Amino acid sequence: MNKINKFFSELKRRNVFKVATAYAITAWLIIQISDTVFPRLGFPDWAVTFIIILVIIGFPIALIITWAFELTPEGLKKSDEINLDKSIAPKTGKKLNFIIIATLIVALGYFIWESRFSSDNSNTDQQQKITEKIKKVTLEKSVAVLPFIDLSKNSDQEWFSDGLTEEILNSLARLPELKVTSRTSSFTFKGSDEDIKDIANKLGVTYIVEGSVRRIDNELRLTAQLIRASDGFHIWSQTYNRNTEHLFEVQEDIAEKIAKALDIYLDDNKRKIMFDTGTRNVDAFEAYLKGKQIYSEIHQTKTDKTLWDANVYFEKAIEIDPTFVQPAIYHMDAYSHILLHGSDNLSSPSDTISKEEAQRLLIKDLDFAIVNTKNPL
Repeated sequence: MNKINKFFSELKRRNVFKVATAYAITAWLIIQISDTVFPRLGFPDWAVTFIIILVIIGFPIALIITWAFELTPEGLKKSDEINLDKSIAPKTGKKLNFIIIATLIVALGYFIWESRFSSDNSNTDQQQKITEKIKKVTLEKSVAVLPFIDLSKNSDQEWFSDGLTEEILNSLARLPELKVTSRTSSFTFKGSDEDIKDIANKLGVTYIVEGSVRRIDNELRLTAQLIRASDGFHIWSQTYNRNTEHLFEVQEDIAEKIAKALDIYLDDNKRKIMFDTGTRNVDAFEAYLKGKQIYSEIHQTKTDKTLWDANVYFEKAIEIDPTFVQPAIYHMDAYSHILLHGSDNLSSPSDTISKEEAQRLLIKDLDFAIVNTKNPL
């Protein structure tokens, strides 16, 4: 017990406690000032962390030096080599008292300034930091799928390349971790020669997916690539040479490779949700895409065709695959136009179908969709 008391008395005599107190107050003040000033000077976030680490490392070093050495008029000497009657540690202790008091006053003044005059700005800065971080995290996994370019010899496969693009977009959009721009927004840049970075800025995304399709009969050459818009670097790229019978495998592989490139974990359940196209029959799917292309052109007034022309393909798709829901949903639109507007350029010719018959056929399509929907909302 006497040894312990003697040890603490020696710590007190050598001013170790006072140095620890002065160091702690000064360290706190340095960290607080760094945390306030560094962001305004444009220093990186890790700069404050670096200061904290230095302060922590310096604390035991300061205590060891205080214990082992004493600052004398002749310079720094080992404490064990100085006689107690010649030691100036008591005078140094008094100076340390003044240093502690002065540092406390400065720290108190800074604390008052920080709490009263800087609280609003600090809160605003903090909110901005949080907002920026949230925005950064959100945009880190955001993507726009641009319409794949039709490079077929006769440029007559646009319906196919557009349909392929939309299915890839839909697959990615089913991932909750990924923000995907809508078809309407991304298709605005169809045929555009704008810079990728400009397109990404306008759509508010970090990544862009683009590609091309070349089709000769049943042979496909498809190229897809994932681009980081900020620097134009390709994160992933691949070319597929396949027969059309492997269309679904290609679509799934592209969507899966993009998800993996963005560090999104895919389990069996996510894959099932992603790749539910409604059919696994390529012929039914192609008929559906042809009908959908006509349907889209009609609603954009880019064709003289009618919804009845689109319905020919939707009916063919359902005939090939009697459980294919999507074409039935589009198929009923012609009948809804008759019920709502009568005869018009979207649904003509309609003079042979009464409103009663249109209602019956619409309900038939709706019942078909309800019965065959695999994943009801």
